[in-house]
This record gives sequence, C-alpha cells and structure tokens, in this order.
Amino acid sequence: MAGSTQAAASDRKLVQFFLRSGLVISMILMMMGLVVNMSTGYNEAVPVAMFELFDESLMLGDRLLGFGVLILSLTPAIRVITLTILWTREKDWKFVGISIVVITALIISVALGGHA
Repeated sequence: MAGSTQAAASDRKLVQFFLRSGLVISMILMMMGLVVNMSTGYNEAVPVAMFELFDESLMLGDRLLGFGVLILSLTPAIRVITLTILWTREKDWKFVGISIVVITALIISVALGGHA
C-alpha cells in the first residue's frame, strides 16, 4: 500500500512539473516577445493564427508572443495526456476513457479551428 501511495505522489509531482514548466516557458517567451516588440518601437497587437507561427514574414516579437500563447494553451492538453498515461498504468479505465474523449475533442477543435 505504501508503494502505491508513493507512486501516486510521484505521479502528481510529474503532472505539477508539466504544468509549471509550461507556464514558465510560455511566460518567458511572451516576455521576450514583448521586449523585442518594445525595443523595435512596434506596439501594435497583431492576431496570429497557430499555423502562421512558422511564416517567415511574421516579426520575431509576434512569433515569440504567439509561441508563448501556444505553449500556454497546450499545457492543459499535456496534462490530460500525462494523466491518461498514468491512469492507463493504474488500469483506471473509467478515467482513461473520459480522458481519451477529452483528447479527441481537443484534436477535433484544433483541426476545425485551423480551417475556419
């Protein structure tokens, strides 16, 4: 019983690590983008679609801001994927099924949102 408690605590720490890392990385990227834009005198907010982040015509500051927002929005999805793996290891099929439905909904929304 103590082993499963330690494993659960370790699993929670892994999920916390992904959430904190995603937040820190996204904040660093967004701050860098803001600094780049401010240092070049560029102070307009430009909407950037996810698939435009790799367009070479996009300014560096806007690209950094966009990647920061993308990572911030992917962080909860990574959490769901991590929990799905952990629940699969624990053979908690009810939560595995629910998380697969959530992941499927996320994939469909990204696919449809990118083409609308």
